[in-house]
Amino acid sequence: MKKNYLSLLLVLVFGLMAPAVVAQAQGDFVSVANGTGPTVVIQDVLANDTYQGMQATLSNVHFTSVSSTSGYLELDQNTGSVIFSNGPVPIGSYQLQYSYDGLGLFSNLYTGQVTVNVGCAEVNAPTITVSNPNCGVTTLNISGLPPGGWWIYDNGVIRTTGTLPTTTLTVQSGHHSIQVANFQNCLSPPTEIDAGFLDVFVTGTYVDTNSDGIPNVGDHINYTATLTNMSSVCNLSNIVSAGNIPMVGGPLASLPAGASNNNTFTYSHTITQSNVNAGMVGNYFTFIASTGSTNVYVYKSVSNYLNVPDGIKLVAFVDTNGNGIKDGAEQDFGQGSFNYVVNDNGTNYQVNASPLHSVYLYETNPTNSYDVSFSVYSEFAAWYNVVNPSINNITVPNGSGVVSYYFPMTFNPYTDLGVDIYNYNPPPRPGFTYQNTIKYTNLGSLAIASGTVTFTKPAAVSISTISVTGTTANATGFTYDFTNLLPGQSRYITVTLQVPTIPTVALGDVLTATAAVTIPAGDVNASNNTDELIQTIVGSYDPNDKAENHGGKILYSAFTANDYLTYKIQFENTGTFPAEFVRVVDVLDDKLDETSVRMVEASHNYTLTRVGQELTWMFDDIQLPPSVENTNIGHGYLVFKVKPKAGYALGDVIPNIANIYFDFNPPIVTEPCVTEFVNSLATRDFALDNFRYSPNPVKNNLKVSNDNVIDTITVTSVLGQVVFKKSVNALNAVIDLSGLSNGVYLIKATSLSATKTLKIVKE
Repeated sequence: MKKNYLSLLLVLVFGLMAPAVVAQAQGDFVSVANGTGPTVVIQDVLANDTYQGMQATLSNVHFTSVSSTSGYLELDQNTGSVIFSNGPVPIGSYQLQYSYDGLGLFSNLYTGQVTVNVGCAEVNAPTITVSNPNCGVTTLNISGLPPGGWWIYDNGVIRTTGTLPTTTLTVQSGHHSIQVANFQNCLSPPTEIDAGFLDVFVTGTYVDTNSDGIPNVGDHINYTATLTNMSSVCNLSNIVSAGNIPMVGGPLASLPAGASNNNTFTYSHTITQSNVNAGMVGNYFTFIASTGSTNVYVYKSVSNYLNVPDGIKLVAFVDTNGNGIKDGAEQDFGQGSFNYVVNDNGTNYQVNASPLHSVYLYETNPTNSYDVSFSVYSEFAAWYNVVNPSINNITVPNGSGVVSYYFPMTFNPYTDLGVDIYNYNPPPRPGFTYQNTIKYTNLGSLAIASGTVTFTKPAAVSISTISVTGTTANATGFTYDFTNLLPGQSRYITVTLQVPTIPTVALGDVLTATAAVTIPAGDVNASNNTDELIQTIVGSYDPNDKAENHGGKILYSAFTANDYLTYKIQFENTGTFPAEFVRVVDVLDDKLDETSVRMVEASHNYTLTRVGQELTWMFDDIQLPPSVENTNIGHGYLVFKVKPKAGYALGDVIPNIANIYFDFNPPIVTEPCVTEFVNSLATRDFALDNFRYSPNPVKNNLKVSNDNVIDTITVTSVLGQVVFKKSVNALNAVIDLSGLSNGVYLIKATSLSATKTLKIVKE
């Protein structure tokens, strides 16, 4: 049976707009018991969907753009059924999205969402009435809320929380999908409701400017907006289009109660190469209207999927039957990377995609030529052999569509069990809880019948909850026995830990947690059976940050050529509107071996491209909502590991930062993540605890001071190049930076053999 796996999302996401007359994908909602599965939870997701005015069926539509980063939920393409398996899982709600279009068509994708409550107490849909007092606000009166605490989602975003059986919610005009989550984070079915005053429906029409049938750079998406006054009593006036992408037209002087207007506001978007590469165009529009006593705001998103462009699809797979053809049961291979060069220009691109994703390279110029190769990661090279490692002189004729190129490989049977541990936002703080995630993976080609995961907690903290059942507690943590871990399969354990309050702990205290797995018989790589995470207790934190598992200090004598540095980059949408895409750029330090980069985990589907030492993660169409306090909504992360280059020495310092881009906004530059090879590990360095510097940003002179004598101040670029160094030998000093170009720099202070690195901005 051929299966396509869909994205598993742990937060609600925004659906993509499509013309309702042509098709409509209705959401599916079901509750199931927790278990190992597999269990069919929905017989056919298309049963309540339509296409061309008729029920959508497997005979008149096909599924497209399906992938997965998890195995909890899967969609059987042959039957349309949704299957829950690989449990038990943490109690809560899980979502997947599916897209469909007419057979043989690729012009639009109609997206539906499935919500599955696993192991939850029943949560009923809320009862809602609408009131519009004084023509100035829209109030939703919500009743039937679950006991024990609840959270209310409005169009996928948490709006309020409480414990009473009723509440009210003031909302903007338009359509609202209201869901309630109970104390287990289990969701109710949605209650759909239209609330006055202003509602806007935006359509985008693709215009093939040169009439060649291909969505080229320079073609257009032309948008029109239909505005409706949904109130029965209140008139609207002075309606304008605002925001980052204002439409042309207006202001509209008035819109009477119940009236519509579809000819005032328009907008034309010119398609970019980025749009072509992504295969879609997404835009957001904002409208403001006056009721006389207040203003009302409406935000609308619209996405147009472009015709499938010409291009190349690259697929590496394990050829289990040796026939050179990717058969339905044969798995994609993710332990390697694609490399390509265009027109023999000497620039090599390395591309990795999310697990189970193929790599797509889109092209509109038929004269460009690609040389493509696939290489297995060095640690797996002894067990896999690529039959045809390179394909050269690939061109993409106009009208060829997407052509697939396959890289089959043979393998020798082997066993390899690995474990990783990483933090989950936020970091440890006095009096609060924080989370560690354990990921154990069958990296071999043979099933592992059984094994044991051991977690050792930091001595200063206690365990609050564990996401799996069946653990055995001990004085230092717990053990967990697992069975039947299939080749390539990963499973996860999330541990919630409680930090005591001050003075039991102090800011700067170091917490060390370890995860280990039993070494199965014949394991070819025992070095990955244990992992360690070192974290520092902080008082506050930046939600956009980068950290390394060793906590800044690596014991030189214990570090080997087989060991990695494991970095986690976290990002959070602290804005007021969803981010369409997120881009993370990390230029590795010269002391790091860029060829050894390996992905561990990511919160969303991604594509990783490496050019030299520059790593770029692209989270396309992430639709990351604004963050909600004390939840993981609006948060994302990626975890990767990399080895130092041979010749690293005692005292070497490896600084690193990341640049995080939300849509087309300027980058957020993380604070420096600094790792040093040391002789011994101390819990704290006090010499620079009270190091102070100002101003930041700085124009000319940077003032520094400390309670201990400052030995030196060194300023480096974000690429690690030393641009300034000064011997201070005093408690305070003024550093003249007037000669530096504008930009971001790292400043390192030394005192009594301690070091501290900080980020400054030169204006």
